[in-house]
Order: sequence, then C-alpha cells, then structure tokens
Amino acid sequence: MTISRISVLLSAALFALEISVYQPVYSFAQETSTTTTTPQSTAKVLTIDSAQVVYASGDDTVLRLPDGDLRLFELNPGTPLIIDGKPSEVSSLTPGTNLSHVQLHSRTESDVTTVTQINGRITAKNGKWLTLRLDDGTSKIYRVPYDATFNVNGRESKYEDVTRGMNIAVTAVKTEPVTTRSTKAAMVAQTPRQSGTLVIEK
Repeated sequence: MTISRISVLLSAALFALEISVYQPVYSFAQETSTTTTTPQSTAKVLTIDSAQVVYASGDDTVLRLPDGDLRLFELNPGTPLIIDGKPSEVSSLTPGTNLSHVQLHSRTESDVTTVTQINGRITAKNGKWLTLRLDDGTSKIYRVPYDATFNVNGRESKYEDVTRGMNIAVTAVKTEPVTTRSTKAAMVAQTPRQSGTLVIEK
C-alpha cells in the first residue's frame, strides 16, 4: 500500500471520528434551542360589575369602584367599552354616570393617588408628552391620552393642533401600580370634578 493511499484512508477515518464526536453535541444544541417572541398585545379583558365615571379623555378613563378606589384604565385606541352588553365609546362617557356590567380591554390598569386641577402654559411637546409651566413657575410633564381634545380659547382643539405658548386647563392624575389596598383611599372622598382634559403625570 502506497503512502498516499494510507494518507487518504487515515484522513477518511479521522473525518468519520470527527463526525461521531461532534454530531451528538450539534443535535443536543438543536434540541434545547428555543425561540422567544414578543407578545402582540398586553391588553387584559376586565369585567367590572359596577362603577362610576369620574374622568374621561380620549381613550382613557378614571372609574370609581364600589370599594371607593379610583382606577385609571388606559384603553387600546378605538376600542369601546361594553356596557350592559352594548359598545360605548369613552368619548361618550360623562363624569358622574353610573355604569353596570362593564367589560373593557385595558392596556394598563393603575390606581389613582393624586388629582390636581391645573392651568398651565405649554412649553414643550414631544409625541404624547406635554410640558406645562404652572402658575407657581414650576414645570411638569404629562402624558396625553390618545385622541384627547383640549378647550383653547373656548374652542375644541385636537392634540395635534395645540402648540407651545398656548394656555390650557387640565385635570392631572398621578398613578401607581394596582395594589390590594393603601391609605390612598382617603383622598377619594375629596376628588374634584373634571376641569379640562384628563392627563397623566409622568
């Protein structure tokens, strides 16, 4: 047998050995690999037996639940509430109205901890975030609900039409993640009526 023939056979043997050693590792890696996907929506379907509308703007609403808590529901744009089996737009809700058998698709559900009525001048606008300079000279940032409108000089204006320098009135709510119960409930009895557009403090 020639040297070249021996070299060919040796190379073939080593190649076969390499396959037998590494193939199980490759197969094991394939078997244990996983694919992670991002959920298309984080909306939750919630059912509420009874509630009272406290504030509403665009697609967001604050409801007072039977236990006295104020709860902010950030709804998917254009998604109606189902009230007594019938669809109803958030824009048609009137503060003070009592609702029964409510079903809604909420992106976020938060407890309302503070409510403040504000008159401020718009100093910055970035996406759905407004910066307002308040009467005391301080500035705060607020999120505007989708499809909300504002009253500017007695006229209703869409969000895209409001600009820096305009003075607007808003009812600002501050929220925290839903909890079982806390001392925040003490402020519910003194909840002011809605004045201007509902906005959410950053």
